[in-house]
Amino acid sequence: MSLACVDIALTTVVQEHDFELCNAAELPADVVEPALAPFDRVPLPDLPMWIDVEESPVRWFSAPGQLLRAHGEGGVWVWVSAQSSTTLDALYAAMPAAEGHWSN
Repeated sequence: MSLACVDIALTTVVQEHDFELCNAAELPADVVEPALAPFDRVPLPDLPMWIDVEESPVRWFSAPGQLLRAHGEGGVWVWVSAQSSTTLDALYAAMPAAEGHWSN
């Protein structure tokens, strides 16, 4: 399977999943590293952002029951999806640096 197909499938999970179990945040550069530190990097290379190369690279992160997609350099958009409200709450608790930046 191509990396593009994997990226599209994962993107569908974080953007088209149950609205109550997904969220997104635009994080300032100084918040990105501490916000993503609790999560494991999914072993994929940096990928180009399909909508605009200036939004690259796309990087994937995970923890049990949680999937995160980050894209951009400097200030970064982070999209998250969880399997349950409990795992979403755990994701928020693991990312205190992102508090106040969530869109939902």
